[in-house]
Amino acid sequence: GTQFKNLHLFGGRETDGTEGVMNDARLLNLHQLLVWESDQTPGASPRPAVRHGHSSVFHAFSGRTIMFGGTRTGGLINDNNKVWGLFIENGHQGQDWKWLELTTDEHQGIGYPPARHRHTAVIVDNSMFVWGGEGASGTVLNDLWRLDLVATPNPKWTKLTVSGGPAARYGH
Repeated sequence: GTQFKNLHLFGGRETDGTEGVMNDARLLNLHQLLVWESDQTPGASPRPAVRHGHSSVFHAFSGRTIMFGGTRTGGLINDNNKVWGLFIENGHQGQDWKWLELTTDEHQGIGYPPARHRHTAVIVDNSMFVWGGEGASGTVLNDLWRLDLVATPNPKWTKLTVSGGPAARYGH
């Protein structure tokens, strides 16, 4: 599908002197004219809050971009432990952009990563791995979490035990 040829962008900070934090979504087709397209439903709900320092990865199996973490000017945001999915489908009048907050087992008290931004995330098979970053009150993290994106009934977080790793860090 065409989603495998696109670069997806969400949020970030502007450099126009205002240091504004955004929550717009953009898509760049890397196999055509290299023209940015914008989310045509910017006010649609639900929608992630403005943020920067978050991670976004593409999960090919589900065809969605997965976003986690982040901050806004003034500190960590209250929903940065939530996982968001962006689905872009071809509709009758162009592309249909849909945000969905993914329910994870965190809601069942099983455990989930602490709030963070400026971390690393990667997709391997059907799991998203999140490492490090800066947590609440400036705490620098060196923990590793796995989110099983195909677990049923909900995606499931697991904290992994790693030995001999690098020192805690963020901004990588």
